[in-house]
Amino acid sequence: MKKTSLSANAFRSWLCLDCNKLVGELYMVHNGLWEQAVPPPHQKRMLHLACLSARIGRPITVEDLSDAKCNDGYRWFAGAAR
Repeated sequence: MKKTSLSANAFRSWLCLDCNKLVGELYMVHNGLWEQAVPPPHQKRMLHLACLSARIGRPITVEDLSDAKCNDGYRWFAGAAR
């Protein structure tokens, strides 16, 4: 079996832009919010939810999340908490 290695650039893309720790949570916010918070050329990188929240100066809400499938768990949790 052939081993594949993760390139340094691919690994770096999974590190949070702000705290430089590995991002394990997958989410997608609406494009406008992401573009406001993350200037080019870093828009293909990642942020932890808490780091994104700190950048925009407020908590992330369910309304900030796009319709991407990866957000289903966040929407379910927010609905269950009500």
